[in-house]
Amino acid sequence: MIHLHQHIPSFVEGVEGRVADAARLAELFEVPWVKDYARDIEPIERRGKVTGWVDGKERTVDVIYRAPEEKRFYRWSRADDHLMAEHNNGDYYWVVGHITADDPRELADLPPWVITPAGQKRIDEWNAGGWGKKQVPAYRCAEHGVWDVTCCLPVRGVRVSS
Repeated sequence: MIHLHQHIPSFVEGVEGRVADAARLAELFEVPWVKDYARDIEPIERRGKVTGWVDGKERTVDVIYRAPEEKRFYRWSRADDHLMAEHNNGDYYWVVGHITADDPRELADLPPWVITPAGQKRIDEWNAGGWGKKQVPAYRCAEHGVWDVTCCLPVRGVRVSS
């Protein structure tokens, strides 16, 4: 029997990780919440609104949010006692959870996880506190196509509404 306990990062509070048990790896990968880690992420833009102050008056502008990075599922792998879901040939990955088996041979088909240079760069940026410091435009003006809606709103003082 294979046992998987979902990994929840320590900064997420009040959420319990889910648990899955399966006789074989193929069955484990069909559990809905486990299968979700293997789905491809399509880069789809979405529309919304941002609000800011222009000449002392509040103004709302229609915007198009940047599409997320495309991620294609690559494979399942194992890092020590963790199940990993790899995307984009291993450059992007998720720690799915802590995996154990009554018989270690049940996990023999999982290749070992090896970090790629792009994956290592992400870890180094995270550990250095580099994520979130550089503000990247997240949307563009739907009318004019300008990033950060600088055509219609000042960049500072903009708030996003859904």
